[in-house]
Amino acid sequence: MLLLTHRSPPIGPDRCSPLASPISAFWTSTLRILDTHHNDYVEARVRDLADENIGLLFIDRVADSEVVDPQTFVSQVIPFLDAISHPALLRCAPCESKIQQIYNHLCGRRGSRITRLVDGVLSCVDSMERQNDANPAKMRLLELATRTLSEVVRRLPEARHAAFVPLLERIEVRLVSCLFVSEQNSGSQNSGSQNDSSMDTPVQRQTGDSEGRHTC
Repeated sequence: MLLLTHRSPPIGPDRCSPLASPISAFWTSTLRILDTHHNDYVEARVRDLADENIGLLFIDRVADSEVVDPQTFVSQVIPFLDAISHPALLRCAPCESKIQQIYNHLCGRRGSRITRLVDGVLSCVDSMERQNDANPAKMRLLELATRTLSEVVRRLPEARHAAFVPLLERIEVRLVSCLFVSEQNSGSQNSGSQNDSSMDTPVQRQTGDSEGRHTC
């Protein structure tokens, strides 16, 4: 069992679903700690994340995961990406060296680890699209992957290698595509609502006229 630092807030059994995988449970609890924006709690968890027997181990488990089921993948990767790029973590000045250590590990040798992770994200999105899955998690996944990869590139000079440019572009292209489809679907729904309203208008006018004549 993993032992977290004594300053971390208690995470009771009600804080994470008993059905959640250990990976999902760890990153969900991390996200909830970061959401408190409590300096002591955040610092303690950032130090845990930089520990090779705790946080770095769970980064490996996410990046090396071979999960095929989109639902399971999303349940693990969304809280991970959300936590690893969380403003409370990135602004934790006393732990700047620890944050750098976390991102160095996330990047991996010549970007191998972050590349595997992003490839997994894109494969998951492809799978959801093949299944005509309109799950909003698809867009959230792309947004968080973009945010995380951008932070990797910002922090690590070696990550500005040419190979990272097309990787970031691939995510952004998919994100723009999802936004476009979402707007189209929204526009179609609005158009349908307007058509329904216009079809009702003559009936409403007729009813109003009839009522008017009856009143007179």
